[in-house]
Amino acid sequence: MTEPQGQTPPSANNSLRAPSPVDERQENIRQLVADLALWAALVLLLTLFRGFLLAWFADNLAPATSDRQILRCFTTGFRFDARIVSYSVLPLAAMSVVGFLRPWNAWHRRLRRWIGAATTLLCFAVFAIDVPYFKEYHDQFDHWVFDMGYDDRHAIAQTIWKTYPVIWLALLILALWLSIGVWGVNWWTRWAASKTRVPSAPHGAWRMALPVALIAALVIGIRGSAGRRPAQVKDAAVCGDVFLDKIVMNPFAAFYHAWLDYRTTVETPDLSKIWSGNIEAAVRRAFPHAPPGATLDDCTRRMAAGAKGAKPRHIFLVVMESYDAWSMQPEFESLHLTDEMQAVGRAGLWIKAFVSAGTGTMPSLSTLITGLPELGLHVNYRPLVRQGVPTAIAPIFKRLGYRTRFFYGGYPSWQRLGDFCHEQGFDEVHGGGEMSDHLTGNEWGVNDRDLFNFILKSTSDQPTFDMVMSTSDHPPFSVDLEKEGCPLTALPSDLVRYKASATDIRIMGHLWYADRCLGEFVRAAQTNLSQCLFALTGDHYSRRCLNPHPDIFERRAVPLVLYGPDILPTGIQPNAIAGSHLDILPTLIELSATPGFEYHAFGRNLLDPSQPQIGYGAGAVVATNLIAEMEPPTGPESLAGQPELAKTRADELRENYRALHALSWWRVIRGNKF
Repeated sequence: MTEPQGQTPPSANNSLRAPSPVDERQENIRQLVADLALWAALVLLLTLFRGFLLAWFADNLAPATSDRQILRCFTTGFRFDARIVSYSVLPLAAMSVVGFLRPWNAWHRRLRRWIGAATTLLCFAVFAIDVPYFKEYHDQFDHWVFDMGYDDRHAIAQTIWKTYPVIWLALLILALWLSIGVWGVNWWTRWAASKTRVPSAPHGAWRMALPVALIAALVIGIRGSAGRRPAQVKDAAVCGDVFLDKIVMNPFAAFYHAWLDYRTTVETPDLSKIWSGNIEAAVRRAFPHAPPGATLDDCTRRMAAGAKGAKPRHIFLVVMESYDAWSMQPEFESLHLTDEMQAVGRAGLWIKAFVSAGTGTMPSLSTLITGLPELGLHVNYRPLVRQGVPTAIAPIFKRLGYRTRFFYGGYPSWQRLGDFCHEQGFDEVHGGGEMSDHLTGNEWGVNDRDLFNFILKSTSDQPTFDMVMSTSDHPPFSVDLEKEGCPLTALPSDLVRYKASATDIRIMGHLWYADRCLGEFVRAAQTNLSQCLFALTGDHYSRRCLNPHPDIFERRAVPLVLYGPDILPTGIQPNAIAGSHLDILPTLIELSATPGFEYHAFGRNLLDPSQPQIGYGAGAVVATNLIAEMEPPTGPESLAGQPELAKTRADELRENYRALHALSWWRVIRGNKF
């Protein structure tokens, strides 16, 4: 029997009916709208985190920062956020384009839910890491993230566990993820799709135009720009405020660019990153008196003028953990954090215009041990350096008749420090494991008092050169300060304009403790040992200046105090001296050697007034009357933090810095010959 024309058979219900072109178009576009809603939600999440950083660390804003600068931070940050999020939704974009040819609606929805849940979980976890990281390093993810691969990961984990409420943070992340990342984002994308009204259009037009528009929008998003070039690292430094510039990039973009820098400077080091000219030009600038055809070791060869005072019998080069110069400034004297170091400095030579070789402990120690300018190349792992270099401090002092010893309050396995010291010629290496019969300190080492007591017990009348590295002023800051009698419980009245939490006060108390132990050691050694020479310095800036807006000197300088009655020459004006860790080696040699003694050094004798008084340190150069940074090339400033007009001189010093570090790169990567 023939069915009537124009009627639907009873067996053919609507669920089996093939979708019309209009239905298919509407569903495809709703899927696309849902994808765009997810993209917008993720960008908003990154933007909100930038706002959180701005509010949480608001004290870091310069007083003169304007609303326009803050707005620029967020508008520029949007470009980096768009790049990261566009990469994360690439699979959805591909499915949307394919969907206009062959719909995969069920799979499309499922993939969107998975991407939304995974990316938000990753965001919340990274945010929870980035906030304490920023508090510690005053920056988002940078090279320190990758340097941790060389560090004691167990000690880092223990420090994090003791310092932060890890379980509560994990529960908070889980709650935020379930409420926002799973339920909230899914609701938002479904709601946006359901509210979409698709305009009528020719069937072929939307099928061609929308995929093209989607691809074009995706390209713009991935580039972070509709202009001729994509968003780049230099675009982040546009706010005119150091803090705002550091939060322009989101944590993911910061991590990516840090990884690129790490690959080019450490994994595959490129000389052009340091020096743009040929290596011979670097030689001429760093060593203008070097003869043609000289090797690098020829350039660093020195002849000692000879000690004018008594020859030291015991030399103590003491490197104090996180002991920087800001706390020794007159403004902060009422804290009484560094009274012992200052007292020794007034009795000897207190050199204030001084900068560290590195921004971390091992980089600075590497320079002090090897005599090579620090480049972030992890020289303690480099094959050419492990064979020994002529600028290494231990072999030189062995030739001068000293037994060379290295004392570390931590454990010599850290960054293979013990093996490295032996490779560089130290006769003895002692770690925290042998310094105390009872438990003191923490996972990073013993308390400083046990370290210094062990040194005193281990020292006889035999001439020694001793390098010492302390550990107490280091997270998790576990010294019992109340038992030690620390007087600092609150900020003194003249400093109440600064903000300091109870945790900040406790951290500053550890500097007081380290300083106290140092003073006890100097007095005991001076009493019980003969002809002692002390060189006291800090390993790097602590990143914990009480001033939330430190000037260049406050955020770069470390002290150097030389003390040795009858050994140091008289008539020296310490304010007329400037230098860096690189200059400690030749200074100590010149105070210990006979005339004509040959040695190698990149630095110079600080006490020789005929030498230029310039210190080349960790991303900074310092002279007696100015200090300037390398990247970004800020300043110059006076040592009191005032703007200096000597820009031409600062640029020349920066070029000298690059030349010197280019030659260090050559010695580490290529060797002695050019």
